[in-house]
Amino acid sequence: MAEERRGGRGSHQRQAVWCLSSNGPSYEVILTSLVYEKQQKLRIMMKMHGLGDDPYWMITYAYFLVIYLAYMLCFVLFGSVIGLKFFTLNDYNIQFVFYFIYINLQISLAFLVASIFANVKTAAVVEYIIVFESELLGGFLFQFFVEDTSFPSIQSQDDELE
Repeated sequence: MAEERRGGRGSHQRQAVWCLSSNGPSYEVILTSLVYEKQQKLRIMMKMHGLGDDPYWMITYAYFLVIYLAYMLCFVLFGSVIGLKFFTLNDYNIQFVFYFIYINLQISLAFLVASIFANVKTAAVVEYIIVFESELLGGFLFQFFVEDTSFPSIQSQDDELE
């Protein structure tokens, strides 16, 4: 208990879990936007005006990628400014690669799942249920790995040096 009050191993691991789970809303936003465009037949109107499929998908992908990268930049800057160890102890290049791969997977999964739904409300309800259940399931399954003291960490190495 005293170690957690000092900001020991437990608090560092909770910060890491919080930071990773706070990136969830981007998937729902992307999926809802894609299904809305499908529901309102916006892509068909764009095709009527001469925009092909390839430029449409590339522009949509680039749009979501730029928005997410701006969000992640603010997220990492804010986390570093307030001193969360998850951001300060890990290399920023590794974090960038991780977040870049993460959002690419999010965007591609949203493109795939958007083909299943025709109604925005249905897509939103189903996706929020899936995200809620996956965070609960992830919390129960991965809690043991996060709290495992046998796995070495930077905090435990710092404690041994003192």
